[in-house]
Amino acid sequence: MKIIRSVSLVIITFILSILIQLPTYIVIQKMNQAGLDMKEVFIALIVACTIFLLLFLLRQKILRKKHLPRKPMAIWKILLGVISIFTLELLANSILIKLGLYTESGNNQAIIKYLFSDKFYFMLFATNLMAPILEELLFRGFLQEILLQLFPKSEIIVVLLVAFYFAFLHTYSFNFNLFGYLISGLYFTLIYWKTRTIKYSIIAHIGFNSLITVVALIFH
Repeated sequence: MKIIRSVSLVIITFILSILIQLPTYIVIQKMNQAGLDMKEVFIALIVACTIFLLLFLLRQKILRKKHLPRKPMAIWKILLGVISIFTLELLANSILIKLGLYTESGNNQAIIKYLFSDKFYFMLFATNLMAPILEELLFRGFLQEILLQLFPKSEIIVVLLVAFYFAFLHTYSFNFNLFGYLISGLYFTLIYWKTRTIKYSIIAHIGFNSLITVVALIFH
């Protein structure tokens, strides 16, 4: 029964991960066509708010009558960790480039391309606030929390699997592009595992994406 529930969770998470991308997809499609006006941006924001509400209600249902072992974590420690894993990811990518094994992620290329467009502020919001919040509610607040409850004696395995699935759903491949997402995904997953408080992994995710954006703006 646990295996069936786990497989169902994986499928549901996959479907919801596609829904999460819908607001940004709406904007990008319009930008690629005749142009984008505030109507499309407004629709995209409404869709994002609807998805947020859905994920929030799912998490509330999961936590009903549950007393999680919540542990506080200092924000400065989280952000220091963000800088550390960002540096580690840069180092790993540098090694892969020298070995001729690295190829630029299509996801990263799309983000950078549309970040330097006429809808800079929307993409800034989508990349550094909307996406981290929705993704953390889905992967940590929904998937990881249920799996931790289903398999309390296999928490480390749950952490590794959730981090891997997070990375895979960002690349849809098993090549070296997955490795960078695996590093950050593992960090977010570990934070939630240690604290069982979604706000900490959200802060870490926002910090990480914001750091990537700042570097992209400086060196593009």
